[in-house]
Amino acid sequence: KADIGYLILKIIRAKELPAADFGGSSDPFVLAEIRNRRLQTPTVYKTVNPEWGKIYQFGIKDIHDVIKISVYDEDKAKKEFLGKCLIPLLEIESGTRKWYNLKDRKYRDKPKGHIEMEMTLVYNPVRAALRTFKPREEYMMEEEVKFKRQLLVRNLKRVGGLARAIVSFGGSVKDLFEWKRKSRSAIAFLIYIFVCLNFDWFFLPVMLLITFGYHYIKYSLMGSAYFDLGEEEDDDDDDDDTEDKKGKESKSLKAKLQALYDVCQTVQNVLGKVASFGERVKNTFNWTVPWLTMLMVIVLSIVTVIFYIIPMRYIFLAWGIKKFTRKIIKPNHIPNNELMDFLSRVPSDEELLLLRDINDDESKKKR
Repeated sequence: KADIGYLILKIIRAKELPAADFGGSSDPFVLAEIRNRRLQTPTVYKTVNPEWGKIYQFGIKDIHDVIKISVYDEDKAKKEFLGKCLIPLLEIESGTRKWYNLKDRKYRDKPKGHIEMEMTLVYNPVRAALRTFKPREEYMMEEEVKFKRQLLVRNLKRVGGLARAIVSFGGSVKDLFEWKRKSRSAIAFLIYIFVCLNFDWFFLPVMLLITFGYHYIKYSLMGSAYFDLGEEEDDDDDDDDTEDKKGKESKSLKAKLQALYDVCQTVQNVLGKVASFGERVKNTFNWTVPWLTMLMVIVLSIVTVIFYIIPMRYIFLAWGIKKFTRKIIKPNHIPNNELMDFLSRVPSDEELLLLRDINDDESKKKR
């Protein structure tokens, strides 16, 4: 894939890093990563307040990627983790020096340490928008999600939250039919009659645009509080060592336990995918990432005009011709779903928790 722009990253310094050596100091270096591309700074020895002053450049293939900054202590045996942070490219304040809080390995808590960087992002917005509707680059080395009791419970709660939202919506529709709020029911009744008598295909994207507009008004009034993610739960790793427990159980029992573990892991991951899909749809309407939601509003506006001007049979004809001839025209084309590719760029609630900056007060409360 061709680059849509570039990022100039200046890693300036860090302060108050954890001491990894016995003398109360560390030998820190920084590892900067964007998807499958990474760069590393030189090591600064015997300090917890290192200064690098290094400038690097990344080619950007997807504007929705996240830059991961990890700080490690250099050691002959094994590098020791000191802290890390995630920064979405769309949230970069170009040309501004800024201190970033370093978090723990799971991005859930803030260890002692901060890093100062300056980033300048330059990209082509049109190419970035077109890339949004193409398959996302896969990680070359992606860790398998292991089974954890707390993660399974959290995914169940996420799916439960989506189910409650759907039930609540159904209840609101039922209330309209039962005239519990007469003014709302009367307005809905008139709209229903108008739509039925005058229905045209361009009404569908118009209704979605109205929904986006409604949520934009709420987002403007409430700000980030509109998509409050709630409290985080501490992630227990008690189940990580299930396979490593030693005992005198028979091989057959171990095989059964392993099979049960695999089933639980599959259920956990499927629940996570279902919850993430629902949360991505919700966050699209909630203006969680304004750039993406505005892109969808523009696309729906164009679709509305097309549906209004061009008869639907010609639209279906063009769509069918494109689908049938795509493989003939481009034999190496990889089949994709543009809508799913778009949603893959919208962060789920779990991803938003990882990206959320944690200040000192929040960190103390969690402890």
